[in-house]
Amino acid sequence: MGQIAIDAHFHADILTLQQPEFINTYRTLGIGGLAWSYAHKISSWRDYPAYWQNLAGSCGELSSSGVPCAYLIGIHPRCIPDDLSLETSLPQELEQEILWHLNQPNCRGVGELGLETGEERETKILYHQLDIAMHSLPEDKKIGIHTPRQNKPEVTRRILDVLCSYPALQNSFLVDHLDSRVLPLILEQGYMLGMTLQPGKSDLDELRSVLKREPQAEDRLIVNSDGAQQLSEPFVQAIREGLPRAGRIWQKVFYANAREFWGIT
Repeated sequence: MGQIAIDAHFHADILTLQQPEFINTYRTLGIGGLAWSYAHKISSWRDYPAYWQNLAGSCGELSSSGVPCAYLIGIHPRCIPDDLSLETSLPQELEQEILWHLNQPNCRGVGELGLETGEERETKILYHQLDIAMHSLPEDKKIGIHTPRQNKPEVTRRILDVLCSYPALQNSFLVDHLDSRVLPLILEQGYMLGMTLQPGKSDLDELRSVLKREPQAEDRLIVNSDGAQQLSEPFVQAIREGLPRAGRIWQKVFYANAREFWGIT
């Protein structure tokens, strides 16, 4: 089977360790992937270069195993080490590592950035990373933004306040983990839309409802699994049961939009 879907947000390094049998599932179903950076066991900012290299290596191994996989780099708001300073920029070593990866073909941009609670530390680290992107993001690469489960409408509005400070990057942003409460906010701003099929986030019924209520979203919506500790069964089941026979809209949100936006080949 050729590639019919792209899991445009999952955590390849974690999933490979926790549930390696997913590789055969994705290969059999024709699913490629985009791995977002989530260094959940990081203890110091000095560990990030090795973490990012490992993530790139994991994606290379998956691609060799028949699951095409690209990656993003960045500092997730839940993965900010205590020793990371809140001064005017990231440490030079980190910035240089980010720039190196951004010039690798299989790195498709920066992510997973964003806010979890919206507190000052998270906000400053988000600004620092967007400042780097503002000056150094290659034209064909993009930025993946995290929104939290808790206080989603409030924190999403804070995220939008930050993103609006970077109008030159408007066409580079995808805001992820959206649900029916906040998706219209992102749609209004003109950003790409991410929706996660996973217990506790969104499901197929909500996806269908969003597409029915907001038909203009079909060209900007990208569905993903956010798989990490375990594979997202709702995402896999949607592909297993429906995508090979799906219509134009389904093919867009599970495959074509991700391929075009992220530049995944």
